[in-house]
Amino acid sequence: MCALRRRIGDASRQRRTGDGLENQIIKAKAACGVDKHLHDARGTFVTRLRLAGLGRDKITQIMAWKPARVDRLLMLYVEQEAVVKATVSRIQGPSAKP
Repeated sequence: MCALRRRIGDASRQRRTGDGLENQIIKAKAACGVDKHLHDARGTFVTRLRLAGLGRDKITQIMAWKPARVDRLLMLYVEQEAVVKATVSRIQGPSAKP
């Protein structure tokens, strides 16, 4: 554990020099042509937790986020999509196949 803490500490000090973990991630993303940010992964994880059936309270606990933050993210990415899909299904009627 001490070696891990030391390495994290070294990485945070290196961040200011341009050789830290943050800059290494930025360089790796650029080299791979990835146009996403690290925080996008957290949002994707929350979305997948919800789609797997976890409720807001459990997601809030896992992510250590405030409930309002989880609600905002879920409404933006999960519930909004579910509303659109349900609306399309109603418009297509009972004879339409999913």
